[in-house]
Amino acid sequence: MNRKQFLINLAFALPTSTALIRQSYAQEHNYAKKTIVLGQVGLSFYQVKAALIQIILERLGYTVLIQEGAHEQIFPMLNQGKIDLLVAAWLPEAHASYWHAVKDRAVQLTTLYDDAYFFWGVPDYVPETSVQSIADLAKPEIAAKMNKIIQGIGAGATISVFSQQEIAAYGLNRAGYQFRTGTAAQWIGAFKQAVTQQRWIVLPTWQPQFLNQAYTIRSLADPQGVLGGRNQGILLATNTFVTDTSVQTVDILRRIQLDITAVTQMDYQVNVNGKTARTAAKEWIEANSKQVESWLQ
Repeated sequence: MNRKQFLINLAFALPTSTALIRQSYAQEHNYAKKTIVLGQVGLSFYQVKAALIQIILERLGYTVLIQEGAHEQIFPMLNQGKIDLLVAAWLPEAHASYWHAVKDRAVQLTTLYDDAYFFWGVPDYVPETSVQSIADLAKPEIAAKMNKIIQGIGAGATISVFSQQEIAAYGLNRAGYQFRTGTAAQWIGAFKQAVTQQRWIVLPTWQPQFLNQAYTIRSLADPQGVLGGRNQGILLATNTFVTDTSVQTVDILRRIQLDITAVTQMDYQVNVNGKTARTAAKEWIEANSKQVESWLQ
């Protein structure tokens, strides 16, 4: 089977032919059959990346089981050997504490994308002349207009940890602001509702994710650097996975590279167009077949 045909099958294989495609490609490359447990953080921009990796591995002949959890749940599972791969760690800064806890039993397999970072943003209708910096939020005339509840995601997410530090660092608690953890749905919902009503709101967020494409969000300066710098989104693997899995498979995984735009687009398809993470990943594979082919060489 040539790679061009494989890519077509990769994106569009019908359920009745999937087993034959797996068998053919796996036998051609002499890949060992096994079950791989792929861990993903329970946010959609992680889910689309995991779905893409799952599709690649399945077509190489593997059975792939997905294990999902919050940051504080999924990283320990890598250390315990309950998952083989983890999508994904933000390094060197954002997930440094999580990585430090697992680094003796895991490796950084590939950089899935660069230029990942956290920021606090406001909708574009909030005048830049009024609010340019996180420090501006403490000004009485700004605080009087701004929603004082800063809605975040789960407590174990680094953006939540850093955002609570932001509240203290800039004295925002004294101006009446509170940071509230919650679900991704609550975080998205609070922002959408405020935009619909044209209310001033602060969004603790990051790149890549779909809201950056769906809305115009202006980043606020963080002069104290509380939110950290730029990171890479890295696929992690246990040492055991690397030693027990075929060299060909590991090499293919090492060649998988996306970018901020790709992840944002797939995440947009899930959250705005209502597609599953798997469908969004399949469609991206179809549209970027040459790039995917380069991973398989």
